[in-house]
Amino acid sequence: MKQTLTRYSLVASFIFILLSFNVDSILVRFLLAGELPGTTIILSPGGMLIIIGMIAVLSLGLIISKEYGTKFERQIQAAKRRLPKRRYSSVS
Repeated sequence: MKQTLTRYSLVASFIFILLSFNVDSILVRFLLAGELPGTTIILSPGGMLIIIGMIAVLSLGLIISKEYGTKFERQIQAAKRRLPKRRYSSVS
């Protein structure tokens, strides 16, 4: 109970600190207008499209690879269980 309360308090503190630095408005301005935080540089719409597209593809790729990785691992384990133990005991 104490650990859970401590974790929630730390997360809430972190969120309040970020909000005090106006991170929410900075993030919205970056995503919608392409304004780089702390500079006067504004990215073109094509550049923002590339950045957001890369983020989407990478996150989708991570989700898919994790899902297929666990399925493939289960198939390998099932194949190992079907092998005769004496002859293939050193197969990794």
